[in-house]
Amino acid sequence: QSEEAVDPDLLAEAVAAVDKAVADQAGLEPAALAALAAEKALEMAKKAEAEAVAKADAQEAANTKPASEQTETSPVFEVVDFPGMGLGLKKGQAYGEAELKKKCRGDKAKLKKLAQLLKKPEIFKVRSTVSNAEGAEGAEEAKVKEAEVKEPESAPSRKRKASEVSSSSCPVRYKVLASPNLGLGLKIGQSYPEASLRERCGSDEEKLLKLEAALLDAKLFKKLGAAEEKGPGLMKRPAASQKV
Repeated sequence: QSEEAVDPDLLAEAVAAVDKAVADQAGLEPAALAALAAEKALEMAKKAEAEAVAKADAQEAANTKPASEQTETSPVFEVVDFPGMGLGLKKGQAYGEAELKKKCRGDKAKLKKLAQLLKKPEIFKVRSTVSNAEGAEGAEEAKVKEAEVKEPESAPSRKRKASEVSSSSCPVRYKVLASPNLGLGLKIGQSYPEASLRERCGSDEEKLLKLEAALLDAKLFKKLGAAEEKGPGLMKRPAASQKV
């Protein structure tokens, strides 16, 4: 490297350093001194450049945080009423916006409709606003808390009475008194577990809502007690013409 290719300031600093180092040495040729100074200046220039690059990289890394650490906010929505989109949502359950969009599975029509319904408080209620870093965890935590509130007690304790154990092990059953007109293939006079009735509705939210209303109608369904569930009438099969 020639002296002209080196930063003048660095060259001057290098010359001073070399002069100091060789001040006690006698007989050093001017050309050798200049070459030594140029080499020293080049070394210092490379070091300064490396430090500048490292500093720039560190600054860029600090400004560009990963998605999980970004502070943009994302709301969590509570389902107030069924949106009628076949997303498999549950009333009272909380979902993050990203999770709701994921349930649309890329369907542009559904995504557009979801965006509109999220603005309707009678369908979705904004429960809280969290950062993207906590969005998924926040929605999941809300679900866990919801489940903890609604979750039935665990396996019965040995200290429970036999009658309590017996009653808790029997599923709720309903006897069909008249056709609910839901296309569930039920038979008048036959009894069905509540879970079975819900399964027959599949993921049809509208049909599930109608079933809820029908189960409360004493003219359509009768909720059976333990004695009635064990009665002989439970084993009778109604005529095929009574299928509804």
